[in-house]
Amino acid sequence: MEPDGERHSLTKLNQEYTYWFTFFKKGKEKQLQEFEDNLKEIGSFSAAEEFWGIYQHMKRPDSLPRGSEFFLFKKGIKPLWEDPANENGGRLYVSLKKSPVTNKVWEDLQIALLLADNQFPEINGVVLNVRTMEVILSVWTKELSDDKLASVRGWIRESLDLPNEQFIEYKRHPKSEELQKKQEQLTKEEEERERKQAELEKKNEKKKQLEREKEQNKKDDDEDDDNEDM
Repeated sequence: MEPDGERHSLTKLNQEYTYWFTFFKKGKEKQLQEFEDNLKEIGSFSAAEEFWGIYQHMKRPDSLPRGSEFFLFKKGIKPLWEDPANENGGRLYVSLKKSPVTNKVWEDLQIALLLADNQFPEINGVVLNVRTMEVILSVWTKELSDDKLASVRGWIRESLDLPNEQFIEYKRHPKSEELQKKQEQLTKEEEERERKQAELEKKNEKKKQLEREKEQNKKDDDEDDDNEDM
């Protein structure tokens, strides 16, 4: 724990933030089912120096494997669609080629969030999603009016110094009932895959059993032939 004198000398932020991380090798369907279980809290901070203290130990986007995701959110808000702060909200996102340049862009996005929390209270957090050849940078928000959406989009473009031709897409988070239906669908698909796998294993086992019986019958016939020759 830091002495009181050192804490008073820190550059305090307007509020506290939390880093989260998750990693998936599985397909997208599994992510929906297991996302929250795989979500790990890294740590929280409320001062600029504490931010750098955590961030300097993190790997940069161009060195992360596919399936890695980092989240920087206001403390108390989980990076989940179901979190009350995210309900009816959405995300603005850009896709960038995976390269050393994206390291700086991801860093700029995080710093912009820490500096803009009063200007854009509708922003809940930012996300880094690593793919094979690209990275997806997202800004998660509460429900936005059209004017506010345009403002946040302009803030992203200016903060990251993106060219005008760089498209910044917006996608609403699924609603609770949509998530429930999706979960039910995924559960049925998983059960169907397990059923088919069990049938396949049973079929393969039966095939192996028949082959063993055939081999044994052949062996018995060969022994009978040998006995007749004696």
